[in-house]
Amino acid sequence: MLFACSSLEATAQPADSLLAAKLDHLRHWHQADAPEDQARALLAASEAAAGLGQWAHAQELLEAAPWPFCPEPLARDLLRRQAALSYLSGEFALCLALQERMSMHLGDSVLQVPDLELASLALAQLQRWDEAHAHARAAHPENAPALDSLFARAPKALDPEKARKLATFLPGFGHAYAGEWGEGMLNLGLNFAALGFGLWQGLTGFPATGYLVGAGLLQKFYMGGIRRATFLAQRENHLRAQGFVEQLKPLVLPP
Repeated sequence: MLFACSSLEATAQPADSLLAAKLDHLRHWHQADAPEDQARALLAASEAAAGLGQWAHAQELLEAAPWPFCPEPLARDLLRRQAALSYLSGEFALCLALQERMSMHLGDSVLQVPDLELASLALAQLQRWDEAHAHARAAHPENAPALDSLFARAPKALDPEKARKLATFLPGFGHAYAGEWGEGMLNLGLNFAALGFGLWQGLTGFPATGYLVGAGLLQKFYMGGIRRATFLAQRENHLRAQGFVEQLKPLVLPP
């Protein structure tokens, strides 16, 4: 089960039946008067949407639930499921914020094991290694040696700002910093080619062509290279975090 919430997993039920169930629960939501009935209808509709793999829509449905006016167990369930859906949607910071809201508003400063498991994965996705390590150990102290060994090898994050500055200083250097040496050499070559074309056109009596075409290409390759280097550093960070989380999951999620 995912985060101890099996209903958040995409199911093998036919899509038509799940869609019909979602629409039926939404109709009950519009017809309900009591906040608890509205919340339960939205919860059921969200489960149907999650069964279809519509994580973002399932999360939006839960956002409309009047959880402050519901009994504490139901309110906790709503926020916990919304946090899990935020994680599945890739909104890791929102996932942590929802857990903090649950602790603040429900008077429970100590996260339960499913919440600690989810928090450790969200923190790892954000490359907040020390906090992720602490949450994972708190959730599963029996796995402490394996967790300590894994987090000792946590990948070092690249600095996208450093990649941008390197690409600004010399085209291609930012790409190389992000691990893309071949693309960096290509970007450097394209910049020199554009510069050479502009100079050649100017020296052979075509200064207008050299300025308009050569300078235009140089600006395109140079500025595009800066943006590309920043993106590559961010992508590499994401890939490193994803690879680490895949190793972390067996240690923090129940079989």
